[in-house]
Amino acid sequence: MWILIIILIIGAALLLLNRSSGKVNRLQIIRFYSKGKDAGFKWNEISLLWKAAVLAEVDVPTKIYFSLDELDNCINIINRKYGVLDRKNHSDPAIRELVGKLFDYRKKVEFSKPRYKRGLKTTRDIPLNQFMKIRTSEAGIHTTTVCGNTDTYVVISYPKGEPVPIGFTWRGRVLNIYFWRDNDAGYFFQSRLIDSYKDSDNKYFRMAHTDHLLRSQKRRSVRAEAQFAAQMYRFKSTASFNNDIETNPGLFCVITDVSEDGAAVRVGGRGKKGMALKLQFKIRENLIVVNGVVKSVNYNYDKDQSILHIELMPLEESAKFAVLSYVYDVDRSRKRKQAVVEEHKRDRQEKIAGEMVEVEEIAMADDSE
Repeated sequence: MWILIIILIIGAALLLLNRSSGKVNRLQIIRFYSKGKDAGFKWNEISLLWKAAVLAEVDVPTKIYFSLDELDNCINIINRKYGVLDRKNHSDPAIRELVGKLFDYRKKVEFSKPRYKRGLKTTRDIPLNQFMKIRTSEAGIHTTTVCGNTDTYVVISYPKGEPVPIGFTWRGRVLNIYFWRDNDAGYFFQSRLIDSYKDSDNKYFRMAHTDHLLRSQKRRSVRAEAQFAAQMYRFKSTASFNNDIETNPGLFCVITDVSEDGAAVRVGGRGKKGMALKLQFKIRENLIVVNGVVKSVNYNYDKDQSILHIELMPLEESAKFAVLSYVYDVDRSRKRKQAVVEEHKRDRQEKIAGEMVEVEEIAMADDSE
């Protein structure tokens, strides 16, 4: 009975897929479906991946099951072949629907990776340079950064924020501490500051460890670092949101990371929570227009700059596909750029090391004379 069902499903797939894929080897389709089923893929996933492999005209379709590079390459080829990322191009709705499903599947694969599932269990695992917010009922919200982490305590920078009340002391007080871990979730814990110390330039606190971390606000989308110059336009309310292209210059800002539903933006001055705004920027050659609301602000007192954490409204389809193509780096351009940067870094290190050797050899020769 089960074998008959499989034969009927493959037969139906052949009828459907041959309509859109032209001259396709039937044996190749059967092998593709069989291998996918043996590997544990669902029928709808197998059908989706087959369509992608056919549209991208890849040589070995079954590679898409086991290689993210192959999956991303298929998405990239379909994007370019059918102009999916062009906001002015109204390509075949079926193609756009397929690309949307491919990105949904890509997201599912990404979030199945271990780094998205493992949460922190103790403050001993908080990484260096982790930004945190400290809330107290007497002094309000202050910011700090993890500067060291030992088996017995956490070293944090002296909290920055509004001036504390007269007579207020940090030490011995129960602190409510919040932070967001990249590619993970938000965390909350309570702790006390043990003592403080100074070096030549700065003051630090030692904070007690705790194994009671509350994990919340798990990431709903994959986010990637960025450096996009952008124009920002403020609105009085969300009722004014629109996706029209602005021709007048807005406030200059820099997008430092982006996802399909959020972005972090660096601006001069002190930002304000709750601001409604529009961002206009380019991802490679694609013009992107998005609307959003500032959900939180990290203000740097020393630089007089703010990082605005913005929740984006649902994006237009072409904008969403362009953002996701960047996030997953489907054309691997970010990876290639990073490889070039790393190569230059290694070359510079080798050059400096060579110059040091030459200096040492000259010094040794002088000493021998």
